[in-house]
Amino acid sequence: MISMRRHGDRTLSDERILDIREVCKREGINIDELESGSCPRHVSEMRLLIAHGLVQEYGIPLAEVARHVEVSTSAVSKMLRKAAI
Repeated sequence: MISMRRHGDRTLSDERILDIREVCKREGINIDELESGSCPRHVSEMRLLIAHGLVQEYGIPLAEVARHVEVSTSAVSKMLRKAAI
């Protein structure tokens, strides 16, 4: 199966980016902070909120979520595991 990324389908990706921007705006987080890979507590909490939403609501693979929030796939997995405890 050809992935959407390789195939060039960006429709869903654009919707996800808009969701990320909306959450950041609502929570008062600058999108540049999120994308910088910085890890102040408020940014880390925002990454968790976004990652959880994208995985649970849209079923987005962890690797794609990681690309959108600028952390590793492993970091997204660990965030979600810790949040479930």
